[in-house]
Amino acid sequence: MTSFEQATELFVEYPPLVLGEEAAFAAHLTWTGERFSAVNEGTLVVTVDKDQESARAEAAVSSTPGIFRPVLKPIEAGRHRLRLTLTVGERSHVHDLGDVEIYASAAQAAKAHPKEDEEDGSISFTKEQQWKLDFAHAPVIERELRESVAASATLRPIASREALVSSPAAGVLEGGASAFPYLGMAVERGQVLMTLVPRTRERCRSATLEADLQGRARAFRSHHADRLMTACAGRRRGHRAIASGASRT
Repeated sequence: MTSFEQATELFVEYPPLVLGEEAAFAAHLTWTGERFSAVNEGTLVVTVDKDQESARAEAAVSSTPGIFRPVLKPIEAGRHRLRLTLTVGERSHVHDLGDVEIYASAAQAAKAHPKEDEEDGSISFTKEQQWKLDFAHAPVIERELRESVAASATLRPIASREALVSSPAAGVLEGGASAFPYLGMAVERGQVLMTLVPRTRERCRSATLEADLQGRARAFRSHHADRLMTACAGRRRGHRAIASGASRT
């Protein structure tokens, strides 16, 4: 059985309580907080009572820090309230474990608590093992959870997962099946982002080829026009030079 209070956690094991028979308790007490640790001081008192206290037992910490081993001998059968109280200095830490049954005989106790199969496939993780680690836990409670939390953030790509791809040839880039890739687009592993279509392939679009031809034609006409204008300008300068010379003669 596990019980929490403000500053301590209790994990206790004990046999069924029988009238007039000693019952050894193995109480594991832990200080709670950011880091849990074994309680290595104080006194633990176990009491059972109805209207008033009917039996009690107490024990100091054992040779193993965190473990207290009080032995209780009930003196009255029936339903009783079971409490374990740790006292350290002037402070008390009470764990109220509720009502328990104190049986009139061992036979009644055995009938009410049949032996269970110890090999249930579970893996034990004792308090003695936990106390050697940096650990903490909390009781399971019901509370409200938010589906999401709005927050601002900066996304930075991992440097090792960025690559520069150089085109092996001239051509036209065509987008994948969904769309041409853009910044922030969600992609999947193995997805085709774009296709490089060489100019010489038959699947080149006619509009692209026509635009290319028109561009080449404009460039040719522009170059030819520049050469023609240069030649005409040369001829005019020659005529002016000849006319000027004839005048002097």
